[in-house]
Amino acid sequence: LDVDDIVMGGPYWNLVADILKPEIISMLEKTTVMHQVHRFKVDSAVYGADVAAVGAASSVLYYELAPR
Repeated sequence: LDVDDIVMGGPYWNLVADILKPEIISMLEKTTVMHQVHRFKVDSAVYGADVAAVGAASSVLYYELAPR
């Protein structure tokens, strides 16, 4: 995948973000080839604890409403 931004979230993300975010960035820089093409950002979700519900709802809406 050629992504510019990676967004992390969930009910406990704010509690562990300071610890896990540097580890995630380090892991991605070691295991992906896209970091050689351009930098990417790891951000926290705006929706916080509701991010999983918003993502699930978006998937359902996309499946039902997207043109085929």
